[in-house]
Amino acid sequence: MKMLKRVAAAICGAATLFALGATAMSASADGAAELSIEKVTIKMDQVNEWIPVKMYIANNPGYAASGMSYVYEVTGDLALTSRALVEDGVEDPNLADYTTGDAAAGEPYINRNEEKGIVGYSSAAQKNNTKNDWIMEAYFKIKNPDAAKPGNVYPIKMTVKQFCDKGSNDLAYTTVDGYIMIEEEVTTSSETSTSETTTSTTESETTASETTASSNTTASAATTTSSAAATTTSSAAATTTSTAKPSQTGDAGVGVVVATLIAAAGAAVVLRKKED
Repeated sequence: MKMLKRVAAAICGAATLFALGATAMSASADGAAELSIEKVTIKMDQVNEWIPVKMYIANNPGYAASGMSYVYEVTGDLALTSRALVEDGVEDPNLADYTTGDAAAGEPYINRNEEKGIVGYSSAAQKNNTKNDWIMEAYFKIKNPDAAKPGNVYPIKMTVKQFCDKGSNDLAYTTVDGYIMIEEEVTTSSETSTSETTTSTTESETTASETTASSNTTASAATTTSSAAATTTSSAAATTTSTAKPSQTGDAGVGVVVATLIAAAGAAVVLRKKED
């Protein structure tokens, strides 16, 4: 299996896939194919996982021989690492783990250079593939997950060294780079804002409630005091004035005293007559 892949690599000039700086042909050329790397968005809890990233072709004129690559950062906070192929339980660091799609030409050879940050695809098919679909899928992981944070973008460039049909005729193409991006935490910010608004509203309602309660209590107290004072004062004063004064200083009191004196005088006259 490995021998067949190495033979295919030799036919396609796979050794040249590691050379950077290849320039895409004019995008304005008639029938130009678009070769692109997928743009993948992940969540923070995926920073330690292997992420599949596809290579696509659109507006395919029909290609057979090719040399195309994923090119990624290998140093710094935005570095990636690619997954090596494991065959019979043994990892081969020079071969990349991959899955081919419907737009792959023949039996491609997928090599890997982790030091330079390259996963290369090369093909030497006897028949043109004209499908517009994904060509292959390679697997990447964030190299420094401790430095990962929402909004980080890990670039993956699409480079092309060879792109021709079965007759070795060069084909026009354009390239579109891709990336792996960690999703922004916009939801958390929105929830915080909502929570703060709710708290503010609750505080406002509490203040209004306290003000209303205080106002009601004051009004009630004022009403009670006024009523009690008025009732007690007028009732007590009226009772004291109307019942106490006539019994102590009125005409009925004088009459009782005079009657007592007359009775005493009469008794004295009767007593003297008896003695005489």
